[in-house]
Amino acid sequence: MAEVRRRLREDHPFAMLAEASSLYSALDPRNRSPFEQESPPQLTREKLIHSFLDVDLPETSALLYVIAELTDDELVSARIHRELAQRSHALPGWIKNLTTIAPPYCAVEMVHVLGDGDNVILGVCLPGGAELSIVVYIDHNLGTVVKDAFVVPEPLADLLAFMREKEGNDPDTSWNDLDPADARVRIEDAIERGAITFPPYETDSWPACRPLVEWITRLLPEGGRGYERPMWDDQALKELGHRFLESSFAAELKSDDDFADLLESLLWFGSAYGPCDPLHWSPVAVELLLVDWIPRKIVAPSSFLAKAPDLLRSFIRFAHHDRGIRASLTLETLDAVDRWEPEYQQAIRSPRPQGPMALLDAMGVLDPEETRDLPGRSDRVGGNAPDRSPPRKRRSRKAPPRVVEVVSDSVVVRRFQALTERYGDGRKLTQTGNPTLADARTLIALLETADVMDETIGDRAFKTSSAAELPELMFTIRWAIAAGALRKEHGKLRATAAWRKLAGKPGKQWLKAADALLKLGPLETFYAHARYRGPDDIVDELAPAILGLLIDGPLPVDAALDLVCEHAEMNYEWLAPYMQDPDHRRSTFTHDLDMLVLILGWAGTVDRLDATLEPDRWIPKKKRLVGGVLHLTTPGRWWLEAD
Repeated sequence: MAEVRRRLREDHPFAMLAEASSLYSALDPRNRSPFEQESPPQLTREKLIHSFLDVDLPETSALLYVIAELTDDELVSARIHRELAQRSHALPGWIKNLTTIAPPYCAVEMVHVLGDGDNVILGVCLPGGAELSIVVYIDHNLGTVVKDAFVVPEPLADLLAFMREKEGNDPDTSWNDLDPADARVRIEDAIERGAITFPPYETDSWPACRPLVEWITRLLPEGGRGYERPMWDDQALKELGHRFLESSFAAELKSDDDFADLLESLLWFGSAYGPCDPLHWSPVAVELLLVDWIPRKIVAPSSFLAKAPDLLRSFIRFAHHDRGIRASLTLETLDAVDRWEPEYQQAIRSPRPQGPMALLDAMGVLDPEETRDLPGRSDRVGGNAPDRSPPRKRRSRKAPPRVVEVVSDSVVVRRFQALTERYGDGRKLTQTGNPTLADARTLIALLETADVMDETIGDRAFKTSSAAELPELMFTIRWAIAAGALRKEHGKLRATAAWRKLAGKPGKQWLKAADALLKLGPLETFYAHARYRGPDDIVDELAPAILGLLIDGPLPVDAALDLVCEHAEMNYEWLAPYMQDPDHRRSTFTHDLDMLVLILGWAGTVDRLDATLEPDRWIPKKKRLVGGVLHLTTPGRWWLEAD
């Protein structure tokens, strides 16, 4: 309490607010996973507040005045104020009048032309006249999440002048007034995504200032527009690729067909990761692509992959010219290619298997001598058999009649048909880019998803406020967009012209859906609004390996789960306490693997046979499949096996 007394004596309220925010943040339940419910923490926010209510001191009263505003629980706030009304401590006037605070008087965004991230900046005046400025950095490369934030005891005008001076009036940085409602939804959405990402992003000031930032943000008006990532369907990417290859920037690449194949992967990365725009390239994006993404994701001989930096240089020049980026920034981005190319070239030539076998070998479950000639070995370590993930050139092959017959009745084909018929020439989306609740209710019935609107649990009813709360429906829509069946355009969702041309061709429709699935990241996409791990989900990473094993024959679900757990044990450091326990990890991955198998079943590629139904430990009224054996379907085998 001595520290609280010292903070109260300071002239500016900032020190006291920061102290309370840091204390309240340390007990934030979002720091815990739901799987930790079996071992509740010794100290919670509720217990802390109760202890302050029981101890009548100036210091506890001061903390209670601030916590009453930091909390978003109106009942807790009311309870605190009832107790404070009975106390008569001599406290600064500003702290007793926090309930009269006005909304932030200004919101500004600081945006760089390369689009790695934005600063959203708020200015607010506290009771008594002191001012605070809040800076929230939202990183787009990491998934549009809050990566850092801080609060300073300065007027907004002074802070902006300092930041502008520090930037040196950079012509590539723009400072724009931001609609307060837009600022609110952008900050809140980015905080939510960051809070459910493990391991969390932490700095000296974040998430210690999160309760303070959230309180000030809640004062802003509702109804704003969040970040809208561009949606690139197959046709749009194809047109962009054609425009690049026909440009002067690609003149030296036309004689080598490998560059056209590599371009497909480059456009995949650009449209599905970071800002989700293949025309946005920065030094950070270059590093992510060369150091991590291509060596880990793309299965091909090193002689093929070695050409990626040259393609990237040409495409960066094309993209920056297309967007009107200054030459100095283009040079910085090209310098990043030069900087990271040696590490990249070494990585793609490292003595490792590729494709599904690379993941199994990384787990240590394969004998190097026994796997020397298995498919998936790179040309450096012997063997050049094709990998067992879906071939890039599969689109040119016509599905045999037996495959077409089976996939015609697959869940994904039926659902995509219902979606394209429903959305046709376009239906309006909400401001956050989701279907309206009326459309969502209709689609749940049409698609026969397991989503429940306005669910009742026990004696409590939970009203659905957004289609984002309906995971199976939203996953199916994202899948349809990735496959080119739907596209977002001018605030509407509509069926694409390319998909309409496939009417009556279920084989081609199914192939597009199947090809899009693994690129999409099934679990990452399904849990897009409620994730507890980082963007590269472990089970998503292992999906190609599991499919590769199925080519050789049926695979028990427990054996697939063993592979996942062994890979997680050997390749990840677990910071969350519940994931440090092997049994809890296995329980978590059981749920994830069950979900992956269910999605592969919707795709018509995998069947789960001989499983038993048991009560779900998390949802007692529901049952889940346990055990069983995974088998490739006839379409699944045709899809996976090389020509």
